Amino acid sequence: MTNSPTPRIDRMMGYYSATMGHEREARILLQATSFGAVVSVYTATAVAAALALTGSGAWGAVLLVLSSIPSFAIYFYAERHGVQVDKLLSKGTLGQLVWPHVIMGVMVAALLFGIVFHLTTGQPVIPVPDITQGLADNFSRDGTTPLSRGLFSGGAVALIPIVWAIVSVRRTKTQNPDPADIPDED
Repeated sequence: MTNSPTPRIDRMMGYYSATMGHEREARILLQATSFGAVVSVYTATAVAAALALTGSGAWGAVLLVLSSIPSFAIYFYAERHGVQVDKLLSKGTLGQLVWPHVIMGVMVAALLFGIVFHLTTGQPVIPVPDITQGLADNFSRDGTTPLSRGLFSGGAVALIPIVWAIVSVRRTKTQNPDPADIPDED
């Protein structure tokens, strides 16, 4: 699409490249991306509520604001293309409209309750042990083994998605291409 109102975003996301596949693959990929965005927003909101309930309300509030960025991006992109998201959402069933708001409302209420409770009483709703003393012990001369073990374990866990991505790319490159994907020579 050459006259897109968002050509830079379209190019960056590769919407009109071969990576999107055919119509069915592109639709499934965009649905999967949408699902991932929704899951990330709900997960970030749940973590923000947990932070607030354990006495870290300021970090929870920051995370809540950051988790709203995908929603703003969706509205921005759709509006630039002349699609009114609110109008589309109003066509949903009552269950489709109510349950997401109820779930999000409960999590935001927990976040606000945790912040207000902590500010008024000085104590978190759910007390958690102070891990800073454990970290200080790990940096001591005699306690370096747990720190190095933790760094090694964390690095190994971080390598799992990297190795998985490399194997996945290699597997797809070694597969024979689908005849429908080969362009005609005219």
